[in-house]
Amino acid sequence: MLALEVILLGCAVYMLVLTVKMNSSKEIPSFFVSSRIKMENAHDKEGYINYMTPRMYLFCGVLIVFSLISIASKYIFVPPVVTLVINILYFVILILYGVISVKAQNKFLFK
Repeated sequence: MLALEVILLGCAVYMLVLTVKMNSSKEIPSFFVSSRIKMENAHDKEGYINYMTPRMYLFCGVLIVFSLISIASKYIFVPPVVTLVINILYFVILILYGVISVKAQNKFLFK
């Protein structure tokens, strides 16, 4: 399970880097949007970036913290209930991110 947690941590850091890049360059990375979306036809890229940037910072920060706690729990004692709660919250955060992302794509990028 340690490998999975390290991979999730790496993905969270990668998404954070892409978010910083998206915010500074004002270009949406293809990693963040569905392959069905043609970026040249998107009607409000700026709106999508402004809407998603704070949510992405929060999402990435939470995932990094949760990943670090999960990794640390392999080396130090963390009560099993804490680990269970973190894993449940991890799952809930991923679902919420998916819902928010799809709604933002529909609102800002689809015509």
